[in-house]
Amino acid sequence: MNVTVIRSIREADARDWRTLWQGYLDFYRTVLPEAVAATTWGRLLAPAEAVFGVIAAGDGLLAAVAHCVLHRGTWSLGDQCY
Repeated sequence: MNVTVIRSIREADARDWRTLWQGYLDFYRTVLPEAVAATTWGRLLAPAEAVFGVIAAGDGLLAAVAHCVLHRGTWSLGDQCY
């Protein structure tokens, strides 16, 4: 039975995240400087950042990634997640 788990991104996910990141860029036919990827990865792991990531993993493989950005909104007192 294949079980998919949704969990926070971990440092050990770096290589697989890079593969998914590149697929995302390829889909949008976009090229970004290496510094953007490195900075994004660092932000995803930094607890003080308003950015975090989750992944879907199954059978030991990363299947999908979601980048989440917390920001102030106008409809609530708390942060919103985009």
